[in-house]
Amino acid sequence: MTEFIGYIPRKRTARRYCVHIRTVSRWERDPKMRFPKPLVLNGRKYDELSKLLEWEQRHQGRLHSIALRNDPELAEREWQRLERELQLDNAEVPHEAS
Repeated sequence: MTEFIGYIPRKRTARRYCVHIRTVSRWERDPKMRFPKPLVLNGRKYDELSKLLEWEQRHQGRLHSIALRNDPELAEREWQRLERELQLDNAEVPHEAS
């Protein structure tokens, strides 16, 4: 796989966000997403990593929910983390005697 310094192939971009490569292409065409335009060489698309990082910062919440939906293991770990936080929150709240 050819890589240029600071650029990653579109397939790797898709893996980065746990989505299909076509989803990344849809993001690119959707003006609301403001997804960075790729560098196109010989018909292949390469995404500039620095622009992807900026885009991630703007879409952090949305990307997290996409990853949870597409990665069952990540979703399970997140669920367990939330359960632990809930248990800790409940342990800190004093219970009134009935």
